[in-house]
Amino acid sequence: GVTPPSQTAPSTHVHEASQQGATAPGSGSTVQDLQTHSDMDLEAQPKTTVPVDGAHKPNFKEKVVGYAKQVRGTTMGKTEQKELGQRIVHGQEHFEPKKVGPKAP
Repeated sequence: GVTPPSQTAPSTHVHEASQQGATAPGSGSTVQDLQTHSDMDLEAQPKTTVPVDGAHKPNFKEKVVGYAKQVRGTTMGKTEQKELGQRIVHGQEHFEPKKVGPKAP
């Protein structure tokens, strides 16, 4: 039969602290204390935005499309598209996706 490595090779011991990956600024050599529930202000209310001038509150999909239009308009130098994105994000304009496929008008 075959002898398992645990019986033929000597065990090894590490005499150093375990390594931490540097996933944040710094070398990763120090442990960062994270904010705990006892440190948080549990009475703080989440920030909410209230639409102004009779505007509707855009849903998540509309916000994503609005921000995408803002970025594209800024990048491509199309101020009209950038302004449209801002209006969608602020709820001043609805976003209607194009109908595609066999059910399209």
